[in-house]
Amino acid sequence: MQNNPQSAIRNPQSIGEYQVAELLGTGGMGEVYRAVHVKIKRVVAIKLLKNVSGPLVERSINEARIQAGLQHPNIATLYDFLEWQGKPCLILEYVDGQTLAEHLEARGRLAPAEALGIFQAVVEAVAYLHRHGIIHRDIKANNIKLSSAGAVKLLDFGIAKDGTAPQLTLAGHVIGTLVCLAPEQLQGHADARSDVWALGVLLYQMVTGRMPFAAPTLDKLYEQIKQARFDAPTTLNPAMPRELEAVIARCLKKHPADRYASAVELLSAVKDLTTPAAEARPANPAASVRAAKSASSVTPRWRSVYALAAVALALVIGAILFWPLPAPDALQIKYIAPTPAASGSTTPELWRTIQIDAVDGRAEVYQAGQRLGTTPHELRARVGESVTLELRRDGAARQVEFAVTENRKGYTYSVK
Repeated sequence: MQNNPQSAIRNPQSIGEYQVAELLGTGGMGEVYRAVHVKIKRVVAIKLLKNVSGPLVERSINEARIQAGLQHPNIATLYDFLEWQGKPCLILEYVDGQTLAEHLEARGRLAPAEALGIFQAVVEAVAYLHRHGIIHRDIKANNIKLSSAGAVKLLDFGIAKDGTAPQLTLAGHVIGTLVCLAPEQLQGHADARSDVWALGVLLYQMVTGRMPFAAPTLDKLYEQIKQARFDAPTTLNPAMPRELEAVIARCLKKHPADRYASAVELLSAVKDLTTPAAEARPANPAASVRAAKSASSVTPRWRSVYALAAVALALVIGAILFWPLPAPDALQIKYIAPTPAASGSTTPELWRTIQIDAVDGRAEVYQAGQRLGTTPHELRARVGESVTLELRRDGAARQVEFAVTENRKGYTYSVK
């Protein structure tokens, strides 16, 4: 018997059938390791509980029970649950890359297109949970992983709850991350609308680079949250579309009944944000004035000529191809693997080759009025560079804008 039971988990060489490779992180409940199964060579993350007494063990078992029944591309998979030296272990899907918190720390606020691409993937995962009667209760940037392959994964179901979960919270106690908690959670109550609040906090953080609720003392922070008092996102990011700000505002309503009923309803609103109309209307009035002036420079006579020319061109293309291309439900932009920089560049790691593709058919790609080609189309850009393109198809045009990043691999835009 060892004199110090904690020494057994300081630097374990192996845990069960898994060879430990490295310590990934440590927290209040336990430690997380990257490990490899000695026989099948599967790389996993092992979440090892520190203590073996009290409610933490029940929480660990409850976490495993809930996560074992989940199968969703944006949720980390639970492979197994076992005990090692009397300590509960969760064997989880290993997701390489950064947490969203690390990504935001390095980048600051994100461009609306990138933020919405990540956010939609998270909301899809939470909507899946809500359809199955599960609330996560700890949605935050630290619990979201952005893999090097472009996947977005929701992690950590340590305090998740479903209809059969035991009562693990003592009366008068608050669980979760304070700056992300809804007002009712401060009173010990939570449902799907509390997750919607946390998602609103997350989206606010992504598009402004700041948390909506921050104060020098706990008392003041509690008061801010209880009153749902925060700076309007557009005061921090004037270029943000007003529709996006409206979604955040509804998520962060003081009374749960005024929010989206669940992530399922929120997901529908998020998908609407990616329509051309939503992206074309910035919150900044000056941008709207400039757009109006630009549109007014085309006389009615020339607009009629352009319209007739567009119709004629569509008929010619249709005759050549025998039938028109099917109208897509979405346009998808995705990143492919990094490539070396052009000859003479001293910073090859800052360049990426980007592939633009359209779902369910081809689309023409334009940049600054110049036709680049048809999808799938590749172009090169530097990391951090903002790219604006126009995708045209079957008489419809769609402007998209995104920032080139190292970690985010794809965006999806619906087309109406």
